[in-house]
Amino acid sequence: MAKFSIELTVEEVARWLGVSRKTVRRYIREGRIVARRTGGRYLIKRENLETFRTTRRNREHLFNLAFELRPRSLFGIPDGDTIVVPSSHKSVESPALHVPTGHLYAYGTLSKFRSDAEMICRKLALPGVSARLRDNFITVKVWGTDPRTAHSVAASALERFLQQLTVTTGVLFEYTHLYTDIDSEGETLPAPTTTQLLHVAWYNLDRLRSDLGQSESFASYDDMNLIRACRYYTHARMLEALRNELPEELSWHRKQLASEIFLNSWKAITSIFGDTSKDARLFQSAYRTFGITKEFFKNEVLPLKHLRDECDVAHSSSSSDDIDLVDDNLNSAMSVARKIILVYRDYLARCNAPASA
Repeated sequence: MAKFSIELTVEEVARWLGVSRKTVRRYIREGRIVARRTGGRYLIKRENLETFRTTRRNREHLFNLAFELRPRSLFGIPDGDTIVVPSSHKSVESPALHVPTGHLYAYGTLSKFRSDAEMICRKLALPGVSARLRDNFITVKVWGTDPRTAHSVAASALERFLQQLTVTTGVLFEYTHLYTDIDSEGETLPAPTTTQLLHVAWYNLDRLRSDLGQSESFASYDDMNLIRACRYYTHARMLEALRNELPEELSWHRKQLASEIFLNSWKAITSIFGDTSKDARLFQSAYRTFGITKEFFKNEVLPLKHLRDECDVAHSSSSSDDIDLVDDNLNSAMSVARKIILVYRDYLARCNAPASA
């Protein structure tokens, strides 16, 4: 008796593999899953699917990832000092402060958290992954060859979902990666983020007094090149501080801020050196005019120019690899911008120094 093969649809295969239908179709286009097309749809033999799963297991792992969503308060759970109340409460009373003593004598509305029965627990149909939401925690299953690739796929799907959720609710949702582990081996892998446990600041009052004096002196200079360069540089530092507050190292917003920080650092440089697209010769000769060494110009400034041109930093069409390369050079860009501003200030001081008797 002939052995008949059972054929599955794309939808059935997607459920079996725990991926989206779009992912299954991509596997078919790539030749990773053998299928036949009939009547406008794909059919996959069960033995072909078993072959794919065996091959897949040999080169890929099933990763489990966990993420925490914020704000927690919208899920009806504690959220720091935020008063959490259901929307049925139409009014909230403020705590009352006794001004002379600085003590609270009335606490106002107290938090009322959700009951166990009200907890949100649901599956999420996200592209390329299998996900489940429980309160403000999302667990994601995704196939990948390495933790970084798995995290990239999971984070991309999660960001798309949170972008839509932000638009739907009008509230900005963010996420933090908690952990990654591998199903087949049970090996727990560290999250690709860092947590700072200690902040230290050194002070040198003598140096600060000197810095204050220099800053006061140069603040009176009406040199527009200096003013623009300092404006762009401080804006880059402000964006850096904002970026450091974002919770997820690999988020789309952090990458976009990397481009903005680099671009503003580069604008600080060209405010002094001139627009390279309009006068390349002036750009090449500026370092001699202001007292910048040829080695510094060649080894520090020109690589940033090439990066700016090759990665098309000023446009949103930059690829993910280009943005990663820009990200790797952020500290260098800001450092070079600051050094050039300091050298230019010294140049202005020499030009404005009183002639010797």
